[in-house]
Amino acid sequence: KCLIIERSVLVLGESPDLVTSCTCALLDLLKPYTWASNFIPLLPSYMIDFVNSPVPFIIGMAMNDDDRGISIQSDYRVASAIADGLSVINLSNNSVVLTTQTGIVKLLNGCPTPKPQLSKYQ
Repeated sequence: KCLIIERSVLVLGESPDLVTSCTCALLDLLKPYTWASNFIPLLPSYMIDFVNSPVPFIIGMAMNDDDRGISIQSDYRVASAIADGLSVINLSNNSVVLTTQTGIVKLLNGCPTPKPQLSKYQ
């Protein structure tokens, strides 16, 4: 739902291959629509400031250490971006953190649920 309304998504994981595959899969899930904004399948961690970009994006970041993406997820820049519309998918600990932006949360809750045949992909 976040992608349909053009909200930013950050994908975290331990393996660059897995992160890249997941970010590309998000684009496929949008079909028949196409993503018209920034798409960076693998962003170096030193460029984390990009999460505060004013335009929607799909970004993947690979974590090579044992923190399972927790340090990136708790970074003040990411926390600020979550309050402004960013959602985070952490592949390392199988969690999703949805944005806390008030208007977006209300909009997401009002979106219809996917068709029954698509529910197995959630």
